[in-house]
Amino acid sequence: DSTNGTFVNGERIAKTVELNDGVRVQLGEAPLLRFSLQDDAEYAASSRLYEATVRDALTGVFNRHYIEERLEAEFAFAKRHERPLSVLYIDADHFKNVNDTHGHAAGDEVLRALSQLLIDTVRTEDVVARIGGEEFVVLVRDIEPVSMLSIGERLRSAVEALRIEHDGLVIPITVSIGVATMSRQTPYASAEGLLAQADAALYGAKEDGRNRVQLA
Repeated sequence: DSTNGTFVNGERIAKTVELNDGVRVQLGEAPLLRFSLQDDAEYAASSRLYEATVRDALTGVFNRHYIEERLEAEFAFAKRHERPLSVLYIDADHFKNVNDTHGHAAGDEVLRALSQLLIDTVRTEDVVARIGGEEFVVLVRDIEPVSMLSIGERLRSAVEALRIEHDGLVIPITVSIGVATMSRQTPYASAEGLLAQADAALYGAKEDGRNRVQLA
């Protein structure tokens, strides 16, 4: 009874049909799935393969490809239901100095520790991703703009208090954060525009001295 039609191996179905291993299932005009029967070992292998495509190898958080697709989906949902959606664009301050002073192994340790702190500090439903180098993005849904500054400040202060130890040394780190929120009062035409505005706010935070949060 799907209005847009459900297709199995290219044929629209009008009644219940049995799915066999490997059949193609199309939902409406675009979404296409492949139905697969797997034992535990095959399922584990498929899960590992999927995780490898969406996770950053160093830190374990989501990668740039995943967050770009997720942002598009979250943006469409938020716009359709008139719900707020925020992007926190986070950059580790003076990260090049860490690599130059302590070596790249220390830099990797800092990035892993920073990633874990972000995961531990935000809500379960928020999405953390590393988009390249020392830059991270956090997607936050259903939080009103007035509260986003305090959320950014909580992240910033937690990073500042973080003790990252490497080879017997404690490596201090701070972050600059740019925040942009789509809401009924501040609409955006596209997900890219929302991300770009958060990036611009991050640039402003770094220009104003780093280790700070700036709202778009």
